[in-house]
Amino acid sequence: MNINLLSGVKTAHVSLIQMPNGTAKTTTLNLIRAAMNGEANKWNAEKVKSFRRVNQFNSRGTFL
Repeated sequence: MNINLLSGVKTAHVSLIQMPNGTAKTTTLNLIRAAMNGEANKWNAEKVKSFRRVNQFNSRGTFL
């Protein structure tokens, strides 16, 4: 998935994420925020695993 926060060549004043309840809007916003401010670089494996879906225990994951 690509997220484009631009409106033409300028940053948009408002970007909205609209999805049904339970589809990870808050998680998505937290991940975007952490990626943009560098916080995610400091996360250990347990912090990363905390973003898994409830009752999902996958041992591997990827970011594209």
